Amino acid sequence: MQTLFNPAGSAYRSETGGLMEALRAHLVRDYHKSYYVPHNLCLIVSGKLKTPELLHVLQTKVEPRIIKHGQVKPPTWKRPFTETPSAQKPSLKGVTKATVEFPEQDESAGEVVVSFQGPEPEKFTESKAMEMLGLYLTDSPVSPLTKEFVETASPLCTYIYCDSEERATFTSNNIYFGSVPTEQLDSLREKVIAKLKQIVADGVDMDRIRLVIKRDKLKLKSLLESDGGDVFSTGLITDFLYGKEDGSDIAPSLAEMERYEELEKWTAKQWEDLLTKYWIEGPSVVVGARPSAKLQDKLETDEKARIEAQRKSLGSEGIAKLEEELNRAKAEHDRPIPRDMLTTFPVPDVKSISWIPVQSARNDPFSAKIEKIGSGLREHLDKDPVDLPYFIQYDQVQSDFVTVSAYLSTTSLPDELRPYISIYLASLFALPVLRPDGTKISHEDLVKKLDEVTVVYDSNLGISGYFADTVRVSIKAELSRYEEVVGLLRDLLYSPEYTKDRLEVNVAKILQSLPEQKRDGNTIMTAISNSLTFKTHKSVSNSGGITTQMEFIPELAKKLQETPEEVIEHMRKFREHVTNPRGIRFAVAGNILALKQPRSAWRDNFQEIKAVVVSMPTIESSYAMHTARGIVGFDHPDYPALRLACEVLDGTESFLWKLIRGSGLAYGANMSLDVESGLLSFLLYRAPDSYKGFQAGAKAVRGLVDGTIELDETALDAAKSSLVFSLTRRVASPGKAALDSFVNQVLKKVPQDHGRELLDRIQAVDLEGVRRALKTQVLPLFDPETSIAVVASSASKSSDIAEGLKSAGFDVEIRTLDFSEDDDMDDSGSEGGSSASSGSINRRVSSQIDFNLFQFILPPSPRPLAMPAYVQRPAPAFTTIAVEGGAFKEISLKDYLGKWVVLFFWPMDFTFVCPTEILAFNRALPKFHELGVQLIGVSTDSEYAHLAWANTPAKAGGIGPDMKILLASDKSHKISREYGVLIEDEGIALRGLFIIDPKGILRQITINDLPVGRSVDETIRLVEAFQFTVCLRSRTMRGAESLTTTHCQ
Repeated sequence: MQTLFNPAGSAYRSETGGLMEALRAHLVRDYHKSYYVPHNLCLIVSGKLKTPELLHVLQTKVEPRIIKHGQVKPPTWKRPFTETPSAQKPSLKGVTKATVEFPEQDESAGEVVVSFQGPEPEKFTESKAMEMLGLYLTDSPVSPLTKEFVETASPLCTYIYCDSEERATFTSNNIYFGSVPTEQLDSLREKVIAKLKQIVADGVDMDRIRLVIKRDKLKLKSLLESDGGDVFSTGLITDFLYGKEDGSDIAPSLAEMERYEELEKWTAKQWEDLLTKYWIEGPSVVVGARPSAKLQDKLETDEKARIEAQRKSLGSEGIAKLEEELNRAKAEHDRPIPRDMLTTFPVPDVKSISWIPVQSARNDPFSAKIEKIGSGLREHLDKDPVDLPYFIQYDQVQSDFVTVSAYLSTTSLPDELRPYISIYLASLFALPVLRPDGTKISHEDLVKKLDEVTVVYDSNLGISGYFADTVRVSIKAELSRYEEVVGLLRDLLYSPEYTKDRLEVNVAKILQSLPEQKRDGNTIMTAISNSLTFKTHKSVSNSGGITTQMEFIPELAKKLQETPEEVIEHMRKFREHVTNPRGIRFAVAGNILALKQPRSAWRDNFQEIKAVVVSMPTIESSYAMHTARGIVGFDHPDYPALRLACEVLDGTESFLWKLIRGSGLAYGANMSLDVESGLLSFLLYRAPDSYKGFQAGAKAVRGLVDGTIELDETALDAAKSSLVFSLTRRVASPGKAALDSFVNQVLKKVPQDHGRELLDRIQAVDLEGVRRALKTQVLPLFDPETSIAVVASSASKSSDIAEGLKSAGFDVEIRTLDFSEDDDMDDSGSEGGSSASSGSINRRVSSQIDFNLFQFILPPSPRPLAMPAYVQRPAPAFTTIAVEGGAFKEISLKDYLGKWVVLFFWPMDFTFVCPTEILAFNRALPKFHELGVQLIGVSTDSEYAHLAWANTPAKAGGIGPDMKILLASDKSHKISREYGVLIEDEGIALRGLFIIDPKGILRQITINDLPVGRSVDETIRLVEAFQFTVCLRSRTMRGAESLTTTHCQ
């Protein structure tokens, strides 16, 4: 798409980092020398700052450095993009079409993107109108395009979304269509244009367009509250890149509220003219991605031939020389880090932390009393003396919004109903409602009401990475809408009408998206590991996993045609179980003191296997999870030492990093501690041979235990420092503090200030305590008598890995997932389910494991690595502030609808964890842009920490100065929590990576523990495999052109 859309000579056609075959060291150095310069840098400061303090820092710290380094702009300097060939506008004419193939054995569905040339960047109002028009067309089930192409029993795609990308002299507006039936790839664009013409002919629905504008404005206000000054960073970054150098564009670019007011006055004809000008009559580029089973086979053959040819070309002497060169490079890389680089950063004083106050009060009808903390809230609730039949916890924080949540227990569900969790969640906001008084509300009217009343609404499994079998339903709205929100929650939970036609639509969407889920090695590994660790039929989260759903959803689709009454009855029973008053917990968070009737509103409304190796043809490396029994409970006395031990192992350039990643045995290796489930895991990510990585991990732990590998105070202090920052960021905003209060007191059953207590306990752990934890808790992970293993591996390495595990004493079963065309997803047959019996081979060796070790499921049926975010489901929405190019910018996930998103998390800034990884992603940014991918990095640091980190040179522990990735702040911990990567007790995120398609559907999940990063190359390969606009220059599809729109910097 980049190549077709942008003119020759434009940097927007480029691939970040360059093509491998064209890369030369001197070109990289020249690039850095030319662009990593002070006069190409912009410093943006925003947020809650005292002006005198800000000016003092600028005058005493910043300006002297500017003068010292000499930042005068050379007379020959050309401003990137605006004074280079990239300023050329595209010369598109008519419709340009292209089709690319990507390797995939399942040839049933591909993807399509249509890109149009949009308004000039300085036309702020028109650009905002294009954004609103995109939301109008696609953002909900009642939107015209979504309703026409997605919300049907035979969808032409499973999602649609729009986005735009601003360039120096133009913008590109895009529409993305995911999981398009192969036979519809060539004709979809014409059908879309026909629908757009029909919309113009029938007239734009002015009520809906005004609602879209109103809701977007509310989301902006919500973001202003949660992220403050960062809201303006997007406009400031764009102005730095493209705006006038005198700054005259800044004020109009940031005048969002004025633009909303202006657009609210637009007439239907203005909207229709805009749609016609750019989308119907404007030139466009259409790219379709078609799956090809033959291509996959060809790529494998070509790669083997290439390697053999390389061996012959080099000869033994050439290989030996390269090995010497590699060893020299390794030696340079492994040089000890100067100790003063670590010790100059002091361990933070936890007493200096300013905690956000949260007042709590609890209504618990089952204990016949109301528990209260905080006199102001207690007195306010007493003024509304109503007896409530539900458990409700109120958490008072300062906010202009209120969030009402329901937490539903699934422990009482019969086994046969648990797989229905997928369709329950998918249908929750898209069913008609039949109220007890007989009032009927159509599903379209319900969606319209939700859009009218709320700022955001969502549902998922799990809370903050824990309680994976708990359903969470949340609605956020303005305070004035509180009573309506409670009423809507009641309708959603207790009054849905399960109808055959609506269930067919939702089942069809899930069914059509299943093939994409089973292509990901990490997803398969996690699902099978969970199936071994917990009884699938007893766990809703396991029953909703891919291995179960591959069998269940086709059967459900068949039942809907043959016996719909049975399915409807099962859905009703499912709802009755999860909404039982004894198993439901409600939470209200926000400015409760401003609610007139905080309580009355509710009254008025309301198996025995040691190791499994899964052979997968869709991946080239291996993913492994080794699991053993750990400690149970959030206040377990051994938790601080064990958590610290894991942190010591996981640190960048620490023990696992050097022995595994540094030796090329895996791209990532990390520990995962799940005190809810009582499990401890060792994970390997993208390993050529995971067994060798397992051996290296065992060597590291044994060496630390027996003293052959030194463990010193520096490593301990660094780990403590990381945990301190993690825990404090967990409660760094009112919303985060309120949620933390609820989770601590209600779900974890620990004091509200549990985080503060944990900090003190962590500080008291010494070296001996860490060694003891390593010996008693971590070492059993590497003993086949006390652990299990699950490996998802490429077909070529599965036998070697199985033999390695066998030699270590594991009882190994090899399973093969069959992705052939024989898997007819329209039939009721299974693709293998959790056992993947098709083509499987059992190999029994050595001792048996007492699997009762893992049968200790804690209510409500927890399991390891619980993730509220699930593949094939909408990615959790978020709005936050990010740093990009040295400036603050407000971003929302919805902003990137219509575009692929790679969302990755790292633990914290300014640690020796992850600058290498983030810099690698930054270097690959042009490649991601070429693929039409928006890269977003997230940690629980503030935006100011991000900015400081981005402005600090890499040699000084930073990632600057040319960091162009969006560095998003998750101060509230909401994003990390909803994506299932938050370590609650530490307030930091695991190293998660999520690939989200243009409709906002989550396609792939990778979660590594803290010490192990992710592979940029593997991420690109996964995007190429999922995305229809794949850039086929990688090993996955060599020789083809990239066909994706993007912004390359």
